[in-house]
Amino acid sequence: MDIPSENATADAVRVYVDPEKLKNYPTVDTWYANSPAFDKKTLNGQLFDEIFRGGRNIISFERVRVTVKKKEKCSSITCSCCRKPIPDYLMEGDRCGACGSMKYYERI
Repeated sequence: MDIPSENATADAVRVYVDPEKLKNYPTVDTWYANSPAFDKKTLNGQLFDEIFRGGRNIISFERVRVTVKKKEKCSSITCSCCRKPIPDYLMEGDRCGACGSMKYYERI
């Protein structure tokens, strides 16, 4: 739910992969720790199997309080590259950040 907050903080829930719980899933543990022992050529299938088998058992949660920034008034502009509507203050010229300086993938 995206409920606006009138306060400077809001109560929330943080969900995270729990390293303690990964001890029951050695392939996920090796991969998550970015260990050189993880070989994606031979362990990728096993990794997916363990992740799906682990499901919610590998995550934990905690109640947290987060700082809330007042939402800026903006207008929506369409990115000339991906054609998605983007808040005007996130545009870099005629492109959104994801198509500009923050681009992290290339369509194939």
